Amino acid sequence: MCGRYRRRSNKQRIADAFAVGAGLEEIYFEPGEDIAPDSVQPVVLLNEDGERQIELMRWAFRVPKKLLFNARSEEIMQTAFWKESFEKRRCIVPADAIFEWVRPESRPDDCPAQSRDRTCRPIGSTLGGQADR
Repeated sequence: MCGRYRRRSNKQRIADAFAVGAGLEEIYFEPGEDIAPDSVQPVVLLNEDGERQIELMRWAFRVPKKLLFNARSEEIMQTAFWKESFEKRRCIVPADAIFEWVRPESRPDDCPAQSRDRTCRPIGSTLGGQADR
């Protein structure tokens, strides 16, 4: 995943899809067609009362000289950086599609020489289902 995603859903649609009961009046955000790491975006999490709530959070972790936003699921419990967050601080990132790097046909190898040789395109839907009705 290249870290970008699309969220066309408004807060009411997200609240309906994820049974959110708190935070709706206090929050405002616009849909996003090309949401990139380091932007502030809505997430769904459990508040202190155990209710699902919408809050704004930064999409990615800032560490010296880079942003971290992606982890391999098979290694997450063995990686010191991700382990505690995975165990104690999970949230739902509402998205309608995620994007993935793809190589142009002129570069079929696994490792393009320069990152500009790749483009980003939507590859799937993560909200879908009942929320599309």
